[in-house]
Amino acid sequence: MTAEPPAIDRPSAAQIDESVVRSFGSRFEPLGFERVTDRKWVRSAGAPIRELVVVQALKGASYSPYWGISIDFVPHLAGTSFRWHRTDRSALADLRVDPLDSAKRGLTRDVVVEVPLGGVSRSSRRSGRSPGSFERSADVAHRHATAWFERVDGVASLPDLFRRAERARSTRFDFDHYVQHRLALAFVLVALGSEEEGQRELATWLARHGDRLGHRQQDDLERRLGLARDWGARERM
Repeated sequence: MTAEPPAIDRPSAAQIDESVVRSFGSRFEPLGFERVTDRKWVRSAGAPIRELVVVQALKGASYSPYWGISIDFVPHLAGTSFRWHRTDRSALADLRVDPLDSAKRGLTRDVVVEVPLGGVSRSSRRSGRSPGSFERSADVAHRHATAWFERVDGVASLPDLFRRAERARSTRFDFDHYVQHRLALAFVLVALGSEEEGQRELATWLARHGDRLGHRQQDDLERRLGLARDWGARERM
């Protein structure tokens, strides 16, 4: 008979947060990221682009990191109203890279941390493996995220990043699963002066989400798009 892994005491929420802060903070804070919550780090030196690393809670007492960029001139839809996310604390992923979506073999296994609920998790019991550690997860996230952030070189570099994400093969959620992706792409293109292409992307986004918008929200969206257009025009002067 195969011996089962030894049971592990269930850590408290405070202990989990402490492990996340220690493991991820030690790797990302020396790179200029600031911790804004126990599971979120933001680097805003390149504003209006803010780079972020987030450790998300999953089902089954598991955790996994993702990273991406938040763009100051892109709004998000909160309920039926548009809002800005222009601060480190409010920053959210306008473009999100989640290893759980990756088709790269083994990446998901390396980043997911399973926290035992008063014993060995069912998946660890089946596989005979110990639950992943936050240290290992942070190592993998650091390696992949820093390589990805090297591609972020001002707003002009963003359309390529969005198109890469759109073409990427996914084993879970595709590009348009994330509501912000195509909306942010539209705003970026308009800000860069690619008006026709940006309007096409916005029309695609509205075809999916426009039923949530009344006339007032659509007018507000156009107003905010105009602000992005004006920002881009000033940058090109």
